[in-house]
Amino acid sequence: MCQSCVEWGQVSQWLYDVIGAFCERYAEGDPYYGFGHIVLDDYNVETYHIQWCLNEATREGKLYEAEVESFLKWMLTISDEERHG
Repeated sequence: MCQSCVEWGQVSQWLYDVIGAFCERYAEGDPYYGFGHIVLDDYNVETYHIQWCLNEATREGKLYEAEVESFLKWMLTISDEERHG
């Protein structure tokens, strides 16, 4: 996890906490997020990055676990401004 990402304004504290909770829960199974690691591990939370991850997974036929895909789609319902705090 990248607490400094919060300090640098890359991700809001509340979203950092939510991503962390999701990853902890998901890590109990397969910790591989596919293209989603760009968002979930690297905190590139802009709409562009989230949409790119979803598009690439579909294009390359590397579908996510339903939980990861749902989480990324949920993140798209939050504005970029809210994601950065």
